[in-house]
Amino acid sequence: MNLNDVIEFFDSCAESWDEYLSPDIEKINEILAASQIKTGESVLDIACGTGVMFPYYLERGAESVTGIDISPKMLRKAEEKFKDNDKIRLFCADASAYAFKGTYDRCFVFNAFPHFDSPEVLLKNLYSALKNGGTLTVAHDSGRSEIDKHHENCAKDVSNGLMSEDKLEELLYSAGFTSVYKKANDGIYIVTGTKA
Repeated sequence: MNLNDVIEFFDSCAESWDEYLSPDIEKINEILAASQIKTGESVLDIACGTGVMFPYYLERGAESVTGIDISPKMLRKAEEKFKDNDKIRLFCADASAYAFKGTYDRCFVFNAFPHFDSPEVLLKNLYSALKNGGTLTVAHDSGRSEIDKHHENCAKDVSNGLMSEDKLEELLYSAGFTSVYKKANDGIYIVTGTKA
């Protein structure tokens, strides 16, 4: 998977991205609960896109939200939407290689994990960006088969497919996480690792 292809793909989707989204609040709440997010915490959103999850973090009392995405046009849309919110900071970068300056309480990769070419490298980098006791949650508001079918139809050149929750659990332990929660069925995919 070519990084420039990923950038071009998501840049081309940015303008109409929000028009096709219909977040399922029940699933969003389940994902946030699995992350153990609490009031006053810092959130790192990887491949944040147009900031779809930002309002939900803030509703849960997040003190700050840092969004990172490789697509300049996706970030531009996020900047337009949240320009008046001083709790949100945005960076255009490859999260697998980005040298994070601080550490965070909670990290999310929502509806984006298959688009990373080297999941092992990403997870190790995100581990270093978390505080002790922090969590990394990889989640989709659809099941694996639906995600893979969708990507095969419209994003096959920029997706590796969504790995099984068991494989992701192995990678999280390999990256240094000490406990893992996982739930995967036809309607949702959640894997959360905790850094001791």
